[in-house]
Amino acid sequence: MYTPLGEQARDAVITVDGIQIRSETNTFDNAVAGLSIEALAVTDKTTKVDVSFDQKTVQETIEEFIQSYNEMVNLFKQSTGKNATLDGNSMIRNLQSSLSTQLMTGRSDSGVFTSIFDLGVKMDNKGMLSFDSAKFDDAVKRGYSDIVSLMTGEKGLAQSLENLLDNYTGTRGMTNSLKESVRDSIDSTETRLEDYEDRMVRYEESLRDKFTGLDSRLANMNAQGNYLNTVLAQM
Repeated sequence: MYTPLGEQARDAVITVDGIQIRSETNTFDNAVAGLSIEALAVTDKTTKVDVSFDQKTVQETIEEFIQSYNEMVNLFKQSTGKNATLDGNSMIRNLQSSLSTQLMTGRSDSGVFTSIFDLGVKMDNKGMLSFDSAKFDDAVKRGYSDIVSLMTGEKGLAQSLENLLDNYTGTRGMTNSLKESVRDSIDSTETRLEDYEDRMVRYEESLRDKFTGLDSRLANMNAQGNYLNTVLAQM
């Protein structure tokens, strides 16, 4: 801890709920879980700090997640429908199935909640999510910190989804493989079309040569026929 010249450095000391806590600096990171306290001045006065849970922000985050998830489900349906761009593509079906599995997988290390469905989230038979705010309010009363752990913990839902999506969208992910496969397919199709066009040009030239020769022979035959008609007419 910094002290004026000539004074011996001493630890900063604060008292929280009757417990004295020391720090080599003016910052206390472990006095209260989730809070960082900075001592700005020396005082013997008691300061009361009220800490409340930011329920609104957490609820908005979950609702935004639900909206994004539903938009993704709709995009999957549009992209894989009959005659759609990715009609019959198994990778998209596997991704959607894996996402649903991650949502439904129970997590035993997140306190009283095991899945996002314990927080008021529901899924219908079409795979779309909805939100029950009343059930979420009850969940907050049961354990706000467990909600945070479930959603953002080291083994929480957010990390699991990030790992899953990275397998698809990362540098070596499946979507890049799909892009390369589609690109190769397009290149192959273009090459076949070019070969077909070349063959058609050669075939056209061959037919033109044949018809040119046929025209010549027909002209000769007509000339011979006219000559025979003239001879026969004179007999």
